[in-house]
Amino acid sequence: DFELKKYTLLAYLQEINRNFQENKLYPQLADVIFHYNNLVAFRENKKFLQEQFPKKLTGMQMEKIQVLYEQMIQDDELMRELEDIIEYSTAHMKTAITNGTEIYEFVEDKLSIHPVGIMPMNSKEGYFLLCDGSANETRAYSYYLSFFEKHDEKYRSMRTEYIDSWQRSIINTYEQI
Repeated sequence: DFELKKYTLLAYLQEINRNFQENKLYPQLADVIFHYNNLVAFRENKKFLQEQFPKKLTGMQMEKIQVLYEQMIQDDELMRELEDIIEYSTAHMKTAITNGTEIYEFVEDKLSIHPVGIMPMNSKEGYFLLCDGSANETRAYSYYLSFFEKHDEKYRSMRTEYIDSWQRSIINTYEQI
């Protein structure tokens, strides 16, 4: 039922957008991209399969030197409704993906990373200090980076653990922390 799927999708995307408004991208952005890619792949595979079925010759166009064919196998009511659901879903998912990637790109653009102190031998783990440029509070976190593949795409994972926070001062510099 198109209406049921429409409201199910809208509820899902409403939850995704609520997380995006809170600047929470993981795992929602990856999930919505995964579902979007599945819908696009389904549509493309269906089109490819339809092109492989035999066609019935219906005529010739002499002006364009072209042979005209008609599909022998047509979509039934269920398949047409599924196509409508996919068309509706991909359009709305594309908007959600755009919203999420805007946040991702904003963070990536505004985030500055500078080494402080001794560089570790293993760059996949270490510590990072996080502060708001206007505030004196600095938070320290430990991190561990890993890479994984999910559905033919490579992702970077960063596991963090909060350690403590300090007030920056003459005594508590970044190097001292």
